[in-house]
Amino acid sequence: MFYSIRSKLIGSFLGVALLVGTVSLVVGGQLLYDSVVTEARNRVRQDLNVARLLYDERGSAIQLALEILSLDNDFQSALAMERTSFLVERLEQMAQRIDLDFAGIVRPDGHILCRIGPRSITSKTVPAGNPVARAALSRKAPVAGTVVMDELSLLTENPELAERARILPVSPSGV
Repeated sequence: MFYSIRSKLIGSFLGVALLVGTVSLVVGGQLLYDSVVTEARNRVRQDLNVARLLYDERGSAIQLALEILSLDNDFQSALAMERTSFLVERLEQMAQRIDLDFAGIVRPDGHILCRIGPRSITSKTVPAGNPVARAALSRKAPVAGTVVMDELSLLTENPELAERARILPVSPSGV
């Protein structure tokens, strides 16, 4: 039955149709996959660009607020006379307006003059452990950056923020 010309033609047409359909399916699937992956990469790139812009904008807002605060004559005179209660009050007002969890003033010798937050202090003997503060002191210029704080540092700086971050102790095995 498969030896007639009619059967051979039908079989050949079906074989060619299946071959063309399979090749089309594979090529189309690859094109679709590439299109989806390219779109996903573009969206991730755009989201990262937006996140970077938001991060930079937040840093600029904080820098502007600090610059405006530091230009105030009353603030400058309080800083020169180390009137920590006035400085803390002004820092708290500024921090509340720009939504900062903690902030502080470090003396040129590297010791904290004052800081705000749940554990605000006015001690002159506590060394500044903040790497951003150390960089600013060594460069003698404004410095901005991100610091990943360990559990102890965050608990020391702001216990409420540590609670909100839900810090859990990590076992030595990392599990």
